[in-house]
Amino acid sequence: MDFNDIFGSGFDVNAVPDETAMPEGTYAVMAEASAIKQTKKGDGAYLQLDLMVIEGEFKGRRLWDRINISNPNAVAVEIGKKALASFGRAIGLAEIPSITMMVNIPLNAVVKIKDGDNVVRKYAPYTEPGAPPAGSPAVLPAAPPAAPPQIVAPVAPLAPVAPSNPALASPVPPFVAPETQAVLPLHPVAKAARAILAPAAAAVPVAPVAAPAAPAVGQAPPASTTATGGVPWGR
Repeated sequence: MDFNDIFGSGFDVNAVPDETAMPEGTYAVMAEASAIKQTKKGDGAYLQLDLMVIEGEFKGRRLWDRINISNPNAVAVEIGKKALASFGRAIGLAEIPSITMMVNIPLNAVVKIKDGDNVVRKYAPYTEPGAPPAGSPAVLPAAPPAAPPQIVAPVAPLAPVAPSNPALASPVPPFVAPETQAVLPLHPVAKAARAILAPAAAAVPVAPVAAPAAPAVGQAPPASTTATGGVPWGR
């Protein structure tokens, strides 16, 4: 007899879930089902969550979390309340009105190993693959590197430009107010002209203009020829 006689073919190892505990760490999970069940003694109740890993190497693996919500042991109830609060904060609920509100919502589970099996210690908000963990400070993008300083070649001074009119090249004397203006010496040509003209001007006598004689007492003034066209009035 062989496996073919029992299973109809060879035994498929992958058809049986792997019971080997996953390494301790944080896994993205989702509750597929939730139910409240009684304890074996019947003196309490617990919430059972059927969890499935939804990402990473162990995607598809299942976990079970049992949270005490009613128990004669007060410490067990206190631990259960902390676990419920951790789950509610991880999915963004301040109050959990029903166990149906706890399924089909991704969140992170911190998994440990106890007695060879995986157990969930606490829950945390779900983070996308590659995203920083919730609560971590935001990482700002790095600023682009500063451009190296540019070296500017010195500019050579401009050569003086010769004026188009040579007469404008001579400097213009500063303006001097009339009351303080100095007497400039005469040009040599002007001096020669003054030397030639000065004796001639001095040689020409200027006859003084005699004042008209006053008429004698009782003598009639001379007849005016202005109004008669040069003919004395007496004619």
